[in-house]
Amino acid sequence: MFDPTKPCQTRDGREVQVLRQGVIDTRLTAFIKDEHNPDKWVLRTYHPDGRFYWNLNAKPIFCGDDLVNVPTKVKREGWVNIYSYADSEKSAHQSGVWRRKKDALKSVERASKCGVTRPVATVKIEWEEEQ
Repeated sequence: MFDPTKPCQTRDGREVQVLRQGVIDTRLTAFIKDEHNPDKWVLRTYHPDGRFYWNLNAKPIFCGDDLVNVPTKVKREGWVNIYSYADSEKSAHQSGVWRRKKDALKSVERASKCGVTRPVATVKIEWEEEQ
């Protein structure tokens, strides 16, 4: 869902400066970088959901001038248990990602009660996701 109070860009990645949301109606007004001349700004009007306001009677279609929120990156971390394959010391696999080390170690205990060999390591991993 588009939020005009958060950083935004055009659907095709151009810079945007939102000027205001209408008081009488809910349309947005914004300057966007011109797609053919990046030194030029053009004024556009938008629906509240960020769609370019050009044809009221047409079915909604996606347009490069539509406004979308800039994806934000969120850092994540988790814990994985690394297991060695029985037939080779050079290959390994992991059983899933756990939020906490304590949870990863609990899964080791549960699995070992069922005859699964213990992992060679429990390691912390970090990654980024777009939201």
